Amino acid sequence: MRALFIIHELAANGAVVALFEQAQVMRAQGHHVTILTPPIEGARAALLARFRTAGIEVTTRIDRSDYDVAIGCTVFAAGSLHDLLGRMPLVWWIHEGRAGVRH
Repeated sequence: MRALFIIHELAANGAVVALFEQAQVMRAQGHHVTILTPPIEGARAALLARFRTAGIEVTTRIDRSDYDVAIGCTVFAAGSLHDLLGRMPLVWWIHEGRAGVRH
């Protein structure tokens, strides 16, 4: 399976750590995993090197035909998932509590 994970940052937080672990498991099972983020830097990119060192592709642009499924990792992926609605299977894998919804 060719999985596209969509997340708004790669900061040092629980959602990103859960994504990293899931991506590693899927790669170990033979799946192709790509992480889509907006352009990020500084604290928002704190774990970027960790993903790349593990061989997990991180990009800011994609061709949707390259993927079988898109997984939104936070509520902030809503816009991206909406853009893909009806074009591929979608999963919304949300990790925020109440604090994440207020933003």
